[in-house]
Amino acid sequence: MRIITEVYDPSQREDFAQFDLTPELAKIILAAKKALDEIRVMPNLSEAVELVLHAPDVPKIFRADYLGDEGALESNDVETKDLLTKSQREEISSQEFTVVADDFMPIIPEHETDPWAITDMDFLVATKDGFFFRSYQCSNTIETQSLGYSILSRVL
Repeated sequence: MRIITEVYDPSQREDFAQFDLTPELAKIILAAKKALDEIRVMPNLSEAVELVLHAPDVPKIFRADYLGDEGALESNDVETKDLLTKSQREEISSQEFTVVADDFMPIIPEHETDPWAITDMDFLVATKDGFFFRSYQCSNTIETQSLGYSILSRVL
């Protein structure tokens, strides 16, 4: 199941991340949650403790404009046509993610020279309430929206 979710970027640029939620990844996330739950019962630990792993299935971060222009469903220009439906855009706004086709890929313009135009996220982070992905780019920490563990039941 391929998922698109929002990314928190300190540069204030609107970015998204794409990753495949597979049964294997779901099992890794649940194992991380279990390990975190065991650690959290130790005395004197903060409620905000996180478990950070190298991301096993590397999500990709990309700029929002690589999804096309919002609402441009009839465009013949491949770089501006909206790749998401209206309901998918609403899902991202309301539930922080949307499911897309397994072969979905953002459109990267041929003339793109920005090395950060599409890049990998390096870490999977498990928290008390959910999981997200994190990347360090230069001096910035970039994170996806946190997703609740209940989404894992869709692939298990």
